[in-house]
Amino acid sequence: MSTLQSRQTIFHYTQICTCIMILQSKRLCLLTLFLCILFLNNFVALAQEKKSADSPVYDFDLSITKGLSEDLDESIFTAIQEETNYALIIGVGDYKDENIQDLNKPVEDASDFIKVLEDLYTYESDHSVLLKNPTRSQIIAELENLTKKVSPRDNLLIFYAGHGIWDENLKAGYWLPSDATQSDKSTWLANSQLREYVKGINSRHTLLIADACFSGAIFDTRSAGFDPGDLGEDDQDKIQANKVLYSKKSRQAMTSGVLTEVPDESTFLQVLIQGLKRNREPMLQAGNFFYSYLQKTVINSQENSQVPDFGVIIGTDDQGGDFFFIRKK
Repeated sequence: MSTLQSRQTIFHYTQICTCIMILQSKRLCLLTLFLCILFLNNFVALAQEKKSADSPVYDFDLSITKGLSEDLDESIFTAIQEETNYALIIGVGDYKDENIQDLNKPVEDASDFIKVLEDLYTYESDHSVLLKNPTRSQIIAELENLTKKVSPRDNLLIFYAGHGIWDENLKAGYWLPSDATQSDKSTWLANSQLREYVKGINSRHTLLIADACFSGAIFDTRSAGFDPGDLGEDDQDKIQANKVLYSKKSRQAMTSGVLTEVPDESTFLQVLIQGLKRNREPMLQAGNFFYSYLQKTVINSQENSQVPDFGVIIGTDDQGGDFFFIRKK
């Protein structure tokens, strides 16, 4: 073999070795890339798992609240077309009396709640009122307006977030408007007066939702609740039950607690709003919604002893009906 041929052979051998090294390097790079991707996927999965563990998960079994879906009863459909849904939403967090501690969340909570009602359900801004840090006289004025506007075919939802007080001597509960003073009960809004307005406003259905300490005092009894979950076995039974419940007058309340204090950061309201957002039923029965989802989810998602309550407001001419949240199409 000549020197030239030897050099050519060495050159080709060198090229082959170089190619092999490059291929091995690429394989190493591919292996390294694969391991990196695998590591990142595991890291993201662990991060998501931790986030889920740190945040409460609210599972809403939509089938439980299944009532009137595709086949709306003609009588109910006609009533829905004719009715008006009114909403009075109240949030009080800023108090003029320095002896009453301010709250961070009620006004924000009230704003979030009315948005869900107007975006997803049959509540229009023309018939919805949001009161931010109202005085006692402003709340009374709006309740007076409702006595004049609401008709027997209409529905009313009243929501309050703010301070609540229980007077052990009088066995009476109160809401605290923004101008309430600690030393003067005449500046508080008594549950007994609220009950008189709930009775006097001539709606078909009225639901009062209170997210406040001692809010369960509105019931005027410790066992005001009932569980409507046993009304019927199949869809036709549920449709008939909902028809009956919708046709009868109702005066009910849904509260974040019984005769106890509740936190400023409201798990009750978070669960309530999330449930209303996730619901897909055209007509959501308030009683079923509360017992099948809201109450047990609030209890299971916190360490404190907050137990929401639901039931008839005694002495308000309730006739055994139930309130319904009607979704927009």
